[in-house]
Amino acid sequence: MADQTRRKTKKDLLLLIAILVVVGVAAAALIPAISAGVISGQYKTFVSRYTDSMNLSRKMGKVTVVTDSGEEKTSVDGASQIYSLILDAGMGKPQSQTPESPGKEIRFADGAVMQFWGVEIPEASARRQDGLFVRYQATDGYIYQYDTDKLTMDSITVRLN
Repeated sequence: MADQTRRKTKKDLLLLIAILVVVGVAAAALIPAISAGVISGQYKTFVSRYTDSMNLSRKMGKVTVVTDSGEEKTSVDGASQIYSLILDAGMGKPQSQTPESPGKEIRFADGAVMQFWGVEIPEASARRQDGLFVRYQATDGYIYQYDTDKLTMDSITVRLN
């Protein structure tokens, strides 16, 4: 009788281990999908808020572009062209660190600010080695920043000057 109890306990332990391994493998397989969903949701929020900023700026005819010399000028057309470029380029790679050097800047009518930096894209799969870092900050503190190999600083600068 003691022998049957011992066998049952070993079988139960092996079954528990097998279940834990299967659950662990399933959880590990789901992490990338969950992460991609979160990143996609963050991008959609950015696009929505950026669109709101741009639409209000168009309506009010007020977008301030800060030039390299620190001069401020209104350029609704330039900001609209950049808006189209940004949306056409699609989602880049979210980043947690902002470049230290000052970037080009657009200030929207609602107080939101978008900044741009030329950056190197080190990934081997990148379309090009020089890319664009984009940082959007709303007046309530919401920040979304990313880099992309689909745009360059030149593509932005041309429209800001």
